[in-house]
Amino acid sequence: MILRIGAFREKPYAYGCFMKLPNKECLRPGYEIEFLDMIMRIARLDYEMVANGELGELESNASLSSGLFGTVQSGQVDLMSYFVRFTSARREQMVFTFPLTTYSQFYVVRTPSLQLKYSNYVLMPFQFEVWMTLLIALLAVITTQWLVKCRLNDLLLSVKSFVVVAWHTAIGILRLRAPGPRRPTSLAAAVVGVAWLLMWSIILIRSYRTTLIGTLVVKRQVAPLPFRSLDQLISKLADKTLVLTGGGSLELDCVDELCDRLNETLQANPVHALTDGEAEDEEAQRLLTAQDNYVTSMMMENNVRQLDSFLFTDFPKPYPIGIIDSDYPSQPGGIVLRRNFPRHILDKLNLALVKAMPGYENMIRRYRRTYPPVAMTLSLRGSLEGFKLDQFIFLLAFWGVGIVAASITFIVELLYAPGAQRRKKRCRIQNASTI
Repeated sequence: MILRIGAFREKPYAYGCFMKLPNKECLRPGYEIEFLDMIMRIARLDYEMVANGELGELESNASLSSGLFGTVQSGQVDLMSYFVRFTSARREQMVFTFPLTTYSQFYVVRTPSLQLKYSNYVLMPFQFEVWMTLLIALLAVITTQWLVKCRLNDLLLSVKSFVVVAWHTAIGILRLRAPGPRRPTSLAAAVVGVAWLLMWSIILIRSYRTTLIGTLVVKRQVAPLPFRSLDQLISKLADKTLVLTGGGSLELDCVDELCDRLNETLQANPVHALTDGEAEDEEAQRLLTAQDNYVTSMMMENNVRQLDSFLFTDFPKPYPIGIIDSDYPSQPGGIVLRRNFPRHILDKLNLALVKAMPGYENMIRRYRRTYPPVAMTLSLRGSLEGFKLDQFIFLLAFWGVGIVAASITFIVELLYAPGAQRRKKRCRIQNASTI
């Protein structure tokens, strides 16, 4: 029997790869498909991939979904490669394998809105201390150049030429052109130019990658973060400037002093249960009425120590605040199969899952998972912080290696370039004629 596996085209770069499985290898098909392929090999089951561009959803009634859930429900595919939660609607119409993981709930928190301006993008790569360090270094180089110019009283050097020389000295370009008429670009300048471009490429890619992606896919950006530490979260919860919302009970697994304080604060200020954006008590309603039409979502793990992971997105106006997922703060998740899936094959899959579970966490670490898909979210974690001084020192060390390499190349050019040999020969002839 060849099992038909429904695959979700979430990763464009992996789509053409995992569709070749199991006949051909795929290095990075996504951790879910990679894990499922390992399970099939352990269970010695044959399969083929069936792609679908929509995840879909199941309602409590018997209506079919248009996405992957619908294809599993209707029997077009035997199982889904996408790991999903054990929701009640899905349990009614599908079969689940042995649980693989635990999914976290998405909570909505109240936060002030702020449109990011053009200056935010320009100043974002570095922190204030780094910008000041760069400015002081540049001013020091220009001042030194100016003092040298005044000391030598070089009236032949124009202001424009002085600015060019000072700028080249500041960034480390030793010489733009080699000596001699109609001279080509100096190899030393090329080496140091490559190092310069590489360093700034690292800075810009690191700083703008997440933000630019979010700018393209999110209508409006929200900043700053609701809170940047557990201490700040506890303070905001205590004075009721921030409200956590959740469905069902919120159980926090805390062992250190900070988590104990958070538990005490939550007991004094319980999580408000909301339904379709309406608070159940007047206090919660009063706190939530003044907020904007869009809110910020926070992914909250059962372990509160992992509260530093944030996802930002826009939500429709009918739900200014509330719960995104409608079940519980956390749920087990597994692989869904069609309702009449053969029992003996399901037993094989569950046995293979138990054997493969020790390698599951290691496999997940190879991938960076985003949920919901990145086309709907903007993660600002770290992107607004910029490079710190210690991180920038590492880049300056990289830049210093480029300067050293360019200096060595420059010396070699002076000693062994054809123009240098001709100049040496000309100098010997002039010295001989003088004698």
